[in-house]
Amino acid sequence: MLPVEVQKLIVSYYQAGKRIPEIHSIVKSLCTYYTVRNVVQHWIRTGGYRTGAKPPKKQSKERKDALNRAIRNLTKAAQQNSIRGQARKQGIDRSAIPREMKKRGIKVYRKVIRPFITEAQKVARKRCAQRFRKRYRKSDIPNFVFVDECYVLVGEYLNSQQERCYGKSFELIPDSKKHKRLQKSPLKAMIFGGVWRDGRTRSPIRVQE
Repeated sequence: MLPVEVQKLIVSYYQAGKRIPEIHSIVKSLCTYYTVRNVVQHWIRTGGYRTGAKPPKKQSKERKDALNRAIRNLTKAAQQNSIRGQARKQGIDRSAIPREMKKRGIKVYRKVIRPFITEAQKVARKRCAQRFRKRYRKSDIPNFVFVDECYVLVGEYLNSQQERCYGKSFELIPDSKKHKRLQKSPLKAMIFGGVWRDGRTRSPIRVQE
């Protein structure tokens, strides 16, 4: 690309009334005849100089609205959505949504399983541990295998297909959007307690519903 200073020099000769062949004879050590002609024609057409950088494409209003709707559905809508589904629904390119999210500082996070144990269960667990210390001798503890909040799969695990949530911070994302949706049927059992190594068990099984 011809430097802007040279282009300005060519245009100044053209404004002074010189023709393109005459201008080329002056600057022929810097550029060709066709370059001089192109510089002059571009200046006549646009009033500016060639810089090599293409002007950014202006987004149409429809495309901007589609991107806004897609990001709003991903971050705020109660219904669970995915980038692919929103791109298909809004009729825009799939790669456009992540680019726009990056500009706005919106990140993608993996959903987490909602914690099953409640505050009341935590208090009961603490009391159970205190009773355990009083009930069993210290020499018996190495023969005891502790199990705490261990979930055993009972049946086929059917989870939500949407495994991602979107927001500027994981803490700011509502619980309804960042927790995985589990089926209401009891497909998981939580074991709380422990098992003796000789086969005796003192582990109540509580089915999560």
